[in-house]
Amino acid sequence: MWIATKDDLKDVVKCENVLRKLQPTMDRNYAHELIANLYVKYVVLCNNLSELYDQTLQAQKRQLIENLLISSQERLKEIQKDIQKIEMSQFVYVDDALVELNFVPYDIEFLRPFYFPRRRGIEEQIILDEIPKVEDRIEDAPKGLDKLRPVLTPEEIEAQRIKKVLTNAVNTIKYYERKRQLKILGVNMKHSPKIFKPPNSDDEEVFEDYPYNFYHRPGQHGFFKLERKRRVVDLYAHPVDVRVYDFYEPPTFRINRLGRKVLVKKVKTEEYQGEQEFEVILQIVEKRIGQLHLESQHQKHEEELFKAAELLKVQNNAARVIQRNYFYYQHKMAIKRRENKRLDLYQMLETPVEKKMPTAAEIQEVHMKKRRERKKEFDEALIKAIEDEKACILKVKSKMIMEDITDDIRAWFYEFYKTAKDFHRYPEEFEGGTIMVMRGETKTPEEFLIEKNKSPAEKAKDKELKKKERKEKKKQAKKEKENEKKKEIQRKKKELKQGPTWNFADMKEWKAFESFEKIYTVGHYDWKFIDDTFNNRKELPEMEFVTADAYSDVHKELRLIVDNFMRIELELLRIALAVDAKTKYVPPKPKKEKKKKKKKTKEQEVVDVFEDKSIEQHYQDLKQLNIIVKYTKKSLRDFIGDYSYAAMNLRQANKDPTPQYGDIKNYIQTEILGTSAKSFCIIGPPRCGKKFLVDAICTEMDAVMFDLSAPKIKQVDDMPYFCNLIIQMAVKFQPSVLFIDGAHKPFIRRISSDVAVEDPRKLGKYLLKNIVKNLTNEDAVKLIGVTNEPWNCNFLQMRQCYEKFAVFPAKLDYGTAVMAWKTGLKLKRILNVDVSSLAQATRNFSVGDILDSINTWRASKDSVDLKYKPLTSREFLENLITTKQPADEKVVDLFNKFSRSLDPHLNERITTMARVQIEINKQNEEKRKKKEMQKKKEAKKAQDLKKGG
Repeated sequence: MWIATKDDLKDVVKCENVLRKLQPTMDRNYAHELIANLYVKYVVLCNNLSELYDQTLQAQKRQLIENLLISSQERLKEIQKDIQKIEMSQFVYVDDALVELNFVPYDIEFLRPFYFPRRRGIEEQIILDEIPKVEDRIEDAPKGLDKLRPVLTPEEIEAQRIKKVLTNAVNTIKYYERKRQLKILGVNMKHSPKIFKPPNSDDEEVFEDYPYNFYHRPGQHGFFKLERKRRVVDLYAHPVDVRVYDFYEPPTFRINRLGRKVLVKKVKTEEYQGEQEFEVILQIVEKRIGQLHLESQHQKHEEELFKAAELLKVQNNAARVIQRNYFYYQHKMAIKRRENKRLDLYQMLETPVEKKMPTAAEIQEVHMKKRRERKKEFDEALIKAIEDEKACILKVKSKMIMEDITDDIRAWFYEFYKTAKDFHRYPEEFEGGTIMVMRGETKTPEEFLIEKNKSPAEKAKDKELKKKERKEKKKQAKKEKENEKKKEIQRKKKELKQGPTWNFADMKEWKAFESFEKIYTVGHYDWKFIDDTFNNRKELPEMEFVTADAYSDVHKELRLIVDNFMRIELELLRIALAVDAKTKYVPPKPKKEKKKKKKKTKEQEVVDVFEDKSIEQHYQDLKQLNIIVKYTKKSLRDFIGDYSYAAMNLRQANKDPTPQYGDIKNYIQTEILGTSAKSFCIIGPPRCGKKFLVDAICTEMDAVMFDLSAPKIKQVDDMPYFCNLIIQMAVKFQPSVLFIDGAHKPFIRRISSDVAVEDPRKLGKYLLKNIVKNLTNEDAVKLIGVTNEPWNCNFLQMRQCYEKFAVFPAKLDYGTAVMAWKTGLKLKRILNVDVSSLAQATRNFSVGDILDSINTWRASKDSVDLKYKPLTSREFLENLITTKQPADEKVVDLFNKFSRSLDPHLNERITTMARVQIEINKQNEEKRKKKEMQKKKEAKKAQDLKKGG
């Protein structure tokens, strides 16, 4: 993948350089085609670089990929803004580029950047991991009479576990020791029966020495059974006939007159067969029981043999019955499988829900997670390699480096003494030390001598001249700004009349490409001769870069030490110079570091909420108030919404395309995850997927959700302190999302009796001042609001709190409706239903209504009838109409008007479309006139031909 991404980088840089050489154009479609191709390539490049950064273990290469990724994303934002200006819309339509480059809209979705999820602090991550586990234990606490049981602490549970392990170990050792003693006793009784006799069953002392209860591991049976009255055990292994088994009799053969081996056929009479079976069974039983070598009670032994033979015969008959039934079952299942295949071929079979198995994507995600967790190991390996290399350099070459630095500084001293008979001021540490000398950022001896020989009056004149120059520069800058404003106004007037022009060679806003090109060239030069594809499969640090980094660090450290010594040497030289000149030595004043002026702003008094309580206590308090809530893990790819595939065709026909659900989702995804939008509001009808998107965004960011909805905060008294607490906790646990369900309620106009209980306006006074203004671009904290009644509030106040807005239309587009029906029916395992007609008839319903109607649907037919009478779309349509209500036309108009009012490019788009329409009408009129003139000419020619004839 790294090799393919290198090719993509080369292609992007090449396209950028070609674009810079093109001449200005006024053709909007041509400009859009050029920028759209570049946009698609940058999206693919950013996604590939993000995946590479996520899975690359080599730390040095990962740093290069990170720099490339940051610069490419900045460039992608610039291109996105240019496309929005060309299209005069918030949404980006690149249909022509997708067709040209053989992509689909799902290939250019802006995936999660590498910096999400952001790493939290160790303390905060422990709180997030441990507290939910404790809550689960509390929920699973015993109920009823189980409450009377003593509750053990984790220490007591661990002590009991250790005790149980120890007792099991001791009992296992005892078991094997007693087994060993019995083996020895059995061997002794076998070889010397006169000395070792079997123990008497009536002797109680024997049972004290050899107790009956033997311990063993839980769930494991003993190796042999021990009877209470019989202690004699035969421990020798006797030869076993492997051909004879309990339920198997080997065939008998005879040699015929030709000397061949022939199977002996048995007589198929029941008496003979029964007698023969009985004899064979007796032989098998005698062989098995003959190992016991019992010498006494011969009559009892024969009875036992007879009983064992009868039992074996019963077992043989039972085995035959089981085998016969099993073969019949297999035959029956084979017939059923054949029938199911036939029904599936005719598409008359409703397939059952199979057990969910992990998909290839899920398995790949597990492997990627394991690889991701190994990054820390490789980072530590790089740090250790640099430290070892630094130690080696300090040990071997530190004296040489210090001598080189001192020689350079003394040469600088000698140069000034030779020309100016004086010494330059030694650079301070905050300026960079003597590195300024190496860079040539200090004065030359000639400049130093000229400035030294100036009189105080000349120095004062120079100060005045510098002040005048600064004032003149400021005046010129103001004039330039005014001229630019005038030119901008004139350019806009021209654009309204003639249309805009796009000059790709002179783009002042394209600053990100310069940094991107610089990083690319440096990285390409550094890694040009390093073959890391095959030679470094273990992804170890590259020692060339390690040595260079170690040398630079050592050089900086040693230069600081040398500077301290050389300052003392310079002071001694100045003292000696003063003694030679017979003047009083006056040490020069050291230069002070200039402090940056802070802007005077009215800062609010920020109270540290962690003085009285710890982070964990505040977390538990917010958890009890249901401010910090759990959200369901969802993916943005599971959002039901299709893209607009005919947007560019409509634009070329001078028509305004309406954004579909997929376009709006992509816009939300890029604005929240890709750009620096601190607050975002999602507007749409009920059950269109707004909450789904919020959960998916939180999942992508791995964020902590703070629910600031009206029902949750009605019990809060001190709102300023609460807002301060929320901001500080959100920053501590970042990435985090401040969620408001019903974003219009803090600014609601008319409060009904149902909503009055929640006190909806409670947050409206503090939302802008205490929360929105405290959100910064540096922190990964987002404010996301959701509403379905934006017209029922003071929208001017609401617009101040949210930077970006996205409005879902109340009427579904055809593609989204098809996707909703397909996904719902697929979950129900229902196939071959006319989805196209259903989607066209249910566009006034929401996605949630369609999915609910499928889930609540009950078939009116039996599963047997489905083979011959398949389901129709009418049944689903009737169920949806009877259970749900379509969107009202007034509500549809309200959402359409509201989306137009939030469109910042609406007026520009209307005027441009009107101007383009006038041009199209002129062209059509000219074509019509040309056709009429051509017809008249043809008619005259025909008349002339008739007259001549």
